[in-house]
Amino acid sequence: TDSGGSKDKSAGCIGIADFKHDKFLIVEDFMLDANTPSREIVAAARKLETNAQPDYPDRLSIFADAPPQMLLDWLNQFGYLAQLPLKDDLQAALNALRLGFQQCKVLIHPRCKSLIGCLKSTRWNNLRSDFVRSDAFGHADPLMALVYANRSINRTANPYPAYIPRHDDQLRNPYITHLDK
Repeated sequence: TDSGGSKDKSAGCIGIADFKHDKFLIVEDFMLDANTPSREIVAAARKLETNAQPDYPDRLSIFADAPPQMLLDWLNQFGYLAQLPLKDDLQAALNALRLGFQQCKVLIHPRCKSLIGCLKSTRWNNLRSDFVRSDAFGHADPLMALVYANRSINRTANPYPAYIPRHDDQLRNPYITHLDK
């Protein structure tokens, strides 16, 4: 999530690391106007999580670019635990995302309209120091939510645990019984 506060829009997305295919899938997104109350931002984020849960129930890590006090308020008032994303090098983060797209490792579901629109229309200012603000997508808030997700997702955790044979497996698979002798 990229929380815009009083000046910018708030945007968020749900990203899933497809370990088997080495892909990063964006399955849901949202965008809210500036000055949206915290309860509505948290409600929108929870709705995304609920929509994504049936297909991807296992792991959930929440990252939000928001003032630390806001993150504490989200936790205390709504029980919503989010952590700050890495923000140390914007150029490197954008380049990593660009490479992901070029290598077809970042895929966005067509229902993510605000994110797709933002990706198509976001431009640098003349000095290439910041994004140009727009009425439709604010300060490239959907793009920044994707940048934070791309940097923060755990691509190395294997969600498929190793197969550990149980005792009753020996009855179904006679080829492992010789290991016990």
